[in-house]
Amino acid sequence: MTKSEPLLLKHTEYEIEHRLAERYCPPEWAFLPQVGSGPGTHYRRTADGIAMNLWPSRGMELHGFEIKVARNDWIRELKDPEKSVAVQKYCNRWWIVAPKGVVADGELPPTWGLLEPTGKSGLKVVTAAPELEDPKRLSRTFVAAVLRQATKVTTPQAKLDDEYMRGKREGTEAAELRIKYANDQADELQRKIDEFQEKSGVSINCWDVGRIGDAVRQVLRGVDVVGALKVERKHLGMLIERVDKTIENLENENALL
Repeated sequence: MTKSEPLLLKHTEYEIEHRLAERYCPPEWAFLPQVGSGPGTHYRRTADGIAMNLWPSRGMELHGFEIKVARNDWIRELKDPEKSVAVQKYCNRWWIVAPKGVVADGELPPTWGLLEPTGKSGLKVVTAAPELEDPKRLSRTFVAAVLRQATKVTTPQAKLDDEYMRGKREGTEAAELRIKYANDQADELQRKIDEFQEKSGVSINCWDVGRIGDAVRQVLRGVDVVGALKVERKHLGMLIERVDKTIENLENENALL
């Protein structure tokens, strides 16, 4: 294992795809990931991404991208150079996007450019992609494939809007549940208050002889005093029985003398 290989684990195809979308973003660019060479039965190959320049002053070029995050995937690509032709033939420039160490020196085909991830979210040009000669006129099948993919992908702003609406909806639902729970708790508390007032004859809101809590505490203390007196009465009864027994025994002994 070389020292550069562990660095490759930091990048995934999805993460690099996101970097491409950030680099080739509106208003100058339109980026689409995973574009096939044609829809349905016309499908042959898929590019990991394409980007169309939208400014006439910049030539409105079409760029294609292949993402490779492991060296063995890159080696397979080199062994099958015709794989990329199905989409590459429509492009003005073609790029390999790969972490440092995937593409070794001298391996890059002369008609391809190389982009490498840099920093937390950027891409840097290692080798500029040359302008390809005589790209083919866009076929209806390829345009259909592009439009088909475009219907599956939303713009970053649309995604933010969707997430905002989803968060707002979920927040509203959570708030409604909390309000319902609070109302249920309030209803249950009111039911218990009504039951207490009905059985006690005391209105909590209008009772003006001290605080209701103090009254309840005094009642509970009274119940405790009565219980304690009953216990003491039982003990006194047992003591009286023992005294009576002792007196009886003493009287019997005196009678014998």
